[in-house]
Amino acid sequence: MAEKLKIKLNGKPTFYRGKGCDSCLGTGYKGRVGLLETLVLSPKIKSLILESAQEYQIREEARREGMRTLRENGVQCALNGTTTLDEIVRVTVGDQDLDER
Repeated sequence: MAEKLKIKLNGKPTFYRGKGCDSCLGTGYKGRVGLLETLVLSPKIKSLILESAQEYQIREEARREGMRTLRENGVQCALNGTTTLDEIVRVTVGDQDLDER
């Protein structure tokens, strides 16, 4: 699954998968976890928007400035044990998924 997400792992992290129970109705999930992707409108990002820059240029600048994608946020949640990699693939779209369409 890490290959599908195209993530580089340091060492051998532990990922979890829920077994399911009566409380979660057999899904292995209970409750919700919010995944966030926040674009901070820095002076450089604002300038790119005002110049009608291409979306990929804005994204590249945002990444240089430290923005994490929705999928990267999800992978961090999986590393923390609050969700699974399967769920992250199910609910997010990564750049590699866009290329495959």
